[in-house]
Amino acid sequence: MIRTVTIRLRPDKLQSNKMMRIAGCSRFCYNELLKYWDSYYTEVDCSPSVYELRDYVTMLKQQYVWLNELPYHTMNGVIKNLQTAFSKFFKNKIDHPSIHKRNSNHISFPIRTDRIKFCGNVIVIPSIGRMRFKNISKYELNGIKTASLVYDGLCWYLKIATCVYTNTCCQKQGKIGIDLGYRTLASAYDGTDTYTYENIMNEDETEGSDHIQKLEKRLQVIDKIISDKKKLNKTSNNINKLYYKRAKLKRRMANIQRTYQHIISKYIISRRPMKIIFETLDISEQKAKDNILPNRYKLTALYQFYTFIIYKAEELGIQIIRVDKYYPSTKRCCKCGAINEVGVSKVYTCKNCNLKIDRDINASINLYNYV
Repeated sequence: MIRTVTIRLRPDKLQSNKMMRIAGCSRFCYNELLKYWDSYYTEVDCSPSVYELRDYVTMLKQQYVWLNELPYHTMNGVIKNLQTAFSKFFKNKIDHPSIHKRNSNHISFPIRTDRIKFCGNVIVIPSIGRMRFKNISKYELNGIKTASLVYDGLCWYLKIATCVYTNTCCQKQGKIGIDLGYRTLASAYDGTDTYTYENIMNEDETEGSDHIQKLEKRLQVIDKIISDKKKLNKTSNNINKLYYKRAKLKRRMANIQRTYQHIISKYIISRRPMKIIFETLDISEQKAKDNILPNRYKLTALYQFYTFIIYKAEELGIQIIRVDKYYPSTKRCCKCGAINEVGVSKVYTCKNCNLKIDRDINASINLYNYV
């Protein structure tokens, strides 16, 4: 099983600047190759080969001298990422690949894997050099499949895809139906009891939500100050300091949310069910509906929580069943099976048998009874 090992790097100023320049070159190379691919496909009605893409990058290096700082293996990684994006696009899995915009809070580029070396508490990264590091992942490094350098606005990280050995021999019994949502993060039903886990990003009095709300207010204040200062001057040292504070706040909020979701997903998996039944949610489509979902629900990171449960279940050999997204788990009555419209109400009311129950619990029971 492939998992990601995250290593926090501690580069000096020269190394950090070099990684920034390489990231900018890789972003520019990706965008130019994307334009070349579209024009090539329009004219020839087929995709360009790897050799043609490499020749085009060579031509770009002759035109833009600063692009020669892009390492050869990073260029190959950019081409591979572009090919993967188009292959998913042709299979109707994703939309057409878009241009990578400059984003100071998320910068990444691939690197070669055969020259990464660990020497005690020092790591050697090709084209960058030696630097200290800290392993912040629970997985051990058992071979390197792919590697990339990522910058989140504060720190540089090395993310490595590696093989992980799983334990699928543990005793498992029963099944759990889980309904994910924005108002309630998850509602689970195991055949006897129901469990609800509140969304920490809500304004309700959830444990930890008051701290999140304070951080959100501080973030809004910083955004307002940045907006006012940029009207007078586009760039300055004070604006850069405010961006640094903003990045620290966003990282702190993301860490609180990620820790909370890890705890909840670990608690769900600790029951050792044989099957976990999910409803297939089109999260990107729901997030696009601004009239339905308030902004605080868009900060839930629902897909992140979804992946946490899935990979923890796969490590123990728990079967994941995904119900079709058009299955009316919310509208169906768990007692008589009648279909009723719910709307925005938190309580499900059946017109046939007069059942009144929480809408998320009703959905989790229907998912439990799906198989």
